[in-house]
Amino acid sequence: MNFLQVAIESIENIRTVASLTREDMFYKKFKDALATPYKSALRRAHLIGITFSTSQAVMFFAYAASFWLGAYLIQQSELDYIDVFK
Repeated sequence: MNFLQVAIESIENIRTVASLTREDMFYKKFKDALATPYKSALRRAHLIGITFSTSQAVMFFAYAASFWLGAYLIQQSELDYIDVFK
């Protein structure tokens, strides 16, 4: 049973669930049904995090390379330091 179906069933029949004191059973059912999607989302989150960090690293390495080139050109007197930031 899908975790959404478990949640909907328990919420729609909350009076019956409470009168039969079956809250713990529905909680366990919900937790068990949610385990597979949670593991899948956790794997995806790691992949997305690695992808995002790589893209950010590439951007900052490009900034570093451009500042290095600007410093090199200033040192060689081919560029004024004001022109580096334009």
